[in-house]
Amino acid sequence: MSPSLPPELWIYIHRLAVEDISPLRCYEDHDPINDADTDPLDDHHVRRFLKVAHSLASVCRLWNRLAQELLYENVWIKDTRLWTSLSVALQRPDTARHVRSLRLSATRGDHNVEALHHCPQVEVLIRPDAFDTELGLLCAAAGVQLPRLHSLKRLYWVHSYWSSTLFRNVLSVAPNLEHLFLTGSATLRPDITPIELPNLPHLKSLVLTELSDKHVFSILRTDLNHLTHLTINPGYFRRDAFPTLCALVSLAVVTLPGTMSRYYLPFTVYFSMICAHFPALRELRYDANFCIIFPAAGQTAPALTYIRLHLEESYGHSAEQHLTLFQMPAFTALKRVVLGGPGWSYLEHVHNDSEKQEAERLRARGCRVEGADLNFPLW
Repeated sequence: MSPSLPPELWIYIHRLAVEDISPLRCYEDHDPINDADTDPLDDHHVRRFLKVAHSLASVCRLWNRLAQELLYENVWIKDTRLWTSLSVALQRPDTARHVRSLRLSATRGDHNVEALHHCPQVEVLIRPDAFDTELGLLCAAAGVQLPRLHSLKRLYWVHSYWSSTLFRNVLSVAPNLEHLFLTGSATLRPDITPIELPNLPHLKSLVLTELSDKHVFSILRTDLNHLTHLTINPGYFRRDAFPTLCALVSLAVVTLPGTMSRYYLPFTVYFSMICAHFPALRELRYDANFCIIFPAAGQTAPALTYIRLHLEESYGHSAEQHLTLFQMPAFTALKRVVLGGPGWSYLEHVHNDSEKQEAERLRARGCRVEGADLNFPLW
């Protein structure tokens, strides 16, 4: 390779090569409704990234040296057998300073704590789930001291008995946290202690899935005055929860992922409660198979300009009932409706004059109706 190019230019070229597959990009683009390609807990992002970064490093000595910056931007504490060499590398300040995201070990809390001590400038933390076949789970010790994580902005965490201590410790030293993604473990027993969030004045985005009611409502009762984005299992977004939810008056974006409850019944969207309690709501995303509770007479959603209807699989429901709903006086601010997901492919093959008519009525009012992820023109 030509040594005439300055190292900064080679690094820039390397970054362009991995820009679209960088885990940092995937974390920022995470879509909780259609998360197959963006789920931060899925390790395929970091696997793909590391494969490409290692390929760049193997081209020549110069690229090997320059690629180290990329390789250490996204660190994965995965293999206990390799921990010694990784630990030695992270103890070198010139290496540790490159670390921007840490994918923590699912089984070794002691390794996680050590890595955090070496990399206090980390911006993103991911704590994945552990498999029930894995042995030797080691919790972080209670009361363990962590450095202040002033740069930590995004936290993705699978909560269980084994990870709860470190979770509380991390939150206590992350005053600038902006995004929290919290879900329950599919394999390990849950922690029965209620989750109490410390004061997080910069927290703007919260994702809660697969947690117990006790955990969800203990979190929502904390001070979340600055929260603007909430993604929550629709099972929690129900009538008896609104005394707690109604305090979140700054919410601008609400996402309700999922289709059916554990009893195989459709979830419900309470538009009457949404209109009553969320005056700042400008974007709503939910599944088209949900049941609908209409707004009451005189209710409005004055800031709601965007609704995304996701449909992974059609269970006999159609777009018509939703498009009809959006013509009510409550939704006069609505400017855009997006039909997303593969389930809408039925519109290509069936007679859908009624849906087309409802869409045209919305368009006449100045509201666009468009399709996403569709391989055919929508009306």
